[in-house]
Amino acid sequence: MGTSRSKHMPQALKDIDEFDQKTAAEYEEAFKSGGMSQLNKKIDADIDKWRNIPVNIAVTGNSGVGKSSFINSFRGLKAMSKDAAAVGVNETTLEPTKYMHPNNNNIALWDLPGIGTEKFPKETYLEKVDFEKYDCFLIITANRFTENDIWLAKEVQNLKKKFFFIRTKMNTEVENNQNDYGKSKSETVKEIQEDMTQQVTEKRFENVKVYLIDNRSDQDYDFPKLIEDMIKEAPKWKQEAMALTMTTLTEDLINRKRRALRKRILIVALGSAAGGTVPMPGASLAVDTAIIMKEVDIYKQQFGINDESLKKTASSLKQAFDNVKGGLRTGGATVAMISHFATTLAASECAEKVTAFVLPVLGSIIAAGISYGSTVSILRSLLDECVSDARDINKQLKIKMSESNPS
Repeated sequence: MGTSRSKHMPQALKDIDEFDQKTAAEYEEAFKSGGMSQLNKKIDADIDKWRNIPVNIAVTGNSGVGKSSFINSFRGLKAMSKDAAAVGVNETTLEPTKYMHPNNNNIALWDLPGIGTEKFPKETYLEKVDFEKYDCFLIITANRFTENDIWLAKEVQNLKKKFFFIRTKMNTEVENNQNDYGKSKSETVKEIQEDMTQQVTEKRFENVKVYLIDNRSDQDYDFPKLIEDMIKEAPKWKQEAMALTMTTLTEDLINRKRRALRKRILIVALGSAAGGTVPMPGASLAVDTAIIMKEVDIYKQQFGINDESLKKTASSLKQAFDNVKGGLRTGGATVAMISHFATTLAASECAEKVTAFVLPVLGSIIAAGISYGSTVSILRSLLDECVSDARDINKQLKIKMSESNPS
């Protein structure tokens, strides 16, 4: 599937090239070596391959700076949630403690012991905490970075690892400055950003950002930007796993999820077509309704528009859950909606175009050729509806946040 061919494809079909010659050849080889059984095993393994990619994130900082609260917020948990990190200013971490993300057991945050204790002296600290296994280090403070914070950042930098300086408890600072000095939120943010930037510049860190966050507001301050940058700075082969795991959404993260899920569609549709499907009642195309409904549920979870996520959104927006859900394009995704898309696609011949593009490579595998194109096209349409819903929800949350926190 060369680039010259993709230049002439409709926009909706251009990223079909994600299913490249190498990937297609792997599926053909699986089919030739073990028939449908081996093909289905490979499809099952590849669909959720991102869940098997390990990501280890080290979290450091003194007691009381909000490490546990951050670990919970990063994982989308409250202090009282099951498997949440215990929150308390008097708690001291004596051993590296692992906290897995509830959406992905291979993404873990590690609460590291303090530097310079009897058990973890500075001279052997990196060795004892198993430095090499971490993909990045999050260095957290609630005021000023300590000498140990700076030492660790320099060691991490010298050893070619990524680190992020984080300043927590911004809501408290904003409230205190408002009550004590009448300063606005924007004035407080600017003041603290300048102070933190000066701190790290004095320690000879150039062009290093300090992320201002509040663990209770994962859509405010620099929290969304921190998540974006952690993904961007991760090794490329781990970026997709992180993007599909995270729940804090930004425009960049929504786009990353969309790209990953469009690739997933090509594999899901292959599994559906290889199994053979029958035409839907009232539609001329063959699609597997059960598979499509299952995939839509995954999209909703990824973009925070499933019922559990929408309940939290409704609470944040101070709206009734039914009103929020009722305003979504995919709020009532049903067999009837899928049938509508199937009928529309048949009329537009979009499914046939997808099938014609893919069959020269995968034709020996697909038993019900037309079902591949129709499943791809329907899932893409539903995915784009979910993306639009996610963008609308994010827009509403930003408006509500600006109303609650005037500059």
